[in-house]
Amino acid sequence: MKTTIQLLSIALVCILSNFTTLNAQVATEKHIEFETGEGWFNYRVETFKNKGMLLLSQQEKSANWKVEAYSDDLVKGEDKTLTLPKGYYMRAEYTSDFDENLLFSNKQSQFIFYQIDPNTLELTKSTGVLPKKMNINWMVAQGDLAFVGLQNKKGPTLLKINIKDNKTTLIPINISPYDLNDLSIEKIQILEGTGQVFVYINAYNKKDHNMYVLQIDESGEKEALYNLSATTDKKISSVSASPLGDGEYIFTGTYSSKSSASSEGMYIASANAGDIRFMKFYNFTDFQDFFSYLPKKKQEKIEKKKEKAEDKNKELSYNYYIAEHPIQKIGDVYMMVGEAYYPTYRTTTTTTYVNGKPTTTTTTVFDGYQYTHASVAAFSMDGDKLWDKTFTMYPSYKPFSVKRFISINTTNDKIDLLFASENSIRSFSVDVEGNVANERSVNLITETDDEEKVKRSSSNLTHWFDNYFIASGYQTIKNSDEKIGNKKRSIFFINKITYE
Repeated sequence: MKTTIQLLSIALVCILSNFTTLNAQVATEKHIEFETGEGWFNYRVETFKNKGMLLLSQQEKSANWKVEAYSDDLVKGEDKTLTLPKGYYMRAEYTSDFDENLLFSNKQSQFIFYQIDPNTLELTKSTGVLPKKMNINWMVAQGDLAFVGLQNKKGPTLLKINIKDNKTTLIPINISPYDLNDLSIEKIQILEGTGQVFVYINAYNKKDHNMYVLQIDESGEKEALYNLSATTDKKISSVSASPLGDGEYIFTGTYSSKSSASSEGMYIASANAGDIRFMKFYNFTDFQDFFSYLPKKKQEKIEKKKEKAEDKNKELSYNYYIAEHPIQKIGDVYMMVGEAYYPTYRTTTTTTYVNGKPTTTTTTVFDGYQYTHASVAAFSMDGDKLWDKTFTMYPSYKPFSVKRFISINTTNDKIDLLFASENSIRSFSVDVEGNVANERSVNLITETDDEEKVKRSSSNLTHWFDNYFIASGYQTIKNSDEKIGNKKRSIFFINKITYE
């Protein structure tokens, strides 16, 4: 593979936006690029809190993947190829703060699991067999353990993989009085550094629809079971847990009415030892400027719909979900940051011929999650909303799994937020009273040299560590001065960007 490395050769020109209150500077500290079409495709970059970075790519006409390690200065280290038998495909991926976890399987339900250390590129491999006709719908990992959510028509099962010992254990999921086929795993969450695993389970039959939280330890033993729907007639759509210590947890997520598939707002609940201490609900329209990212006419339309719904004693519903960050407890205030997103879809059309006659089939395909904005909110110790702030946050790409784009740092009296939005980097602080300070925003414009012109470009901009960001993506570049041969070349690039 041909690699070109240039230091500060591609400049990112900083233009301060209207939001800038301090002198902010952005520079491309290093740029590397790879010629595509040389046997590898589907490039992706994964970054880690310990400053590690991995570049993954898939081999053409093969099940193999290549993993390459890079230092925090984008210096290439080792690379290894994950050699997979024919018929294996990647079924799940989980990137923790400190390692990369990949699960592959084939039609015979055999699986291969890899855990990868981004700094040493040490590979830990586990193999086994999944229960027959099971779909993989979720995976989390921490340390030597991975938990995989499995589902079929008969119901859900949790698979525990002991990575170090290459042992697997099936953990049955049973909630009385429901039948197994009434249950489905909504999500699995592992609390970093605690060893605690939360399995969020939808329990649905003709009579009711409840959301349960099953808390288990590393061995798979049940520690607690919460029914978040026990004291409300609302349908819990999503849930995340934040530990506060002494066995107390804050649950946050979105809700809707029983008959709606869309979300109406978010909730906050406090629980301990299986008991719910409080649970409060807030419609999205109760948040200040929650729809400010929309054109004014659409905002006015939503406001009119809200008034009509209130006259009928109903709530508006929206196709929104919230990617919640862990609750931050500062003094006697809970502070929450949530990123709003919604699923997008596209249609594909295929035409086949039977006996010379064309048959056209149109299929709807999931096309990633579109993030649009985020909110910071403060709550009292009893869950009463004290204030909230909403701001635009529009990532440069749509991820196919839910992720959090905002980096948060908490101090004694405030939280600092740092994130990328479209082609800009933004940062600001919010204190416990809701005051915003140190607000900065810098737009990035990529320039090329006089000889080359970028014909097409797509890029992702994400926070890496400290004040560094990574921009990566594809470019098709045309060199008009090339006299012979192909004047176009396609590359995958990675830029290390500083923001001060």
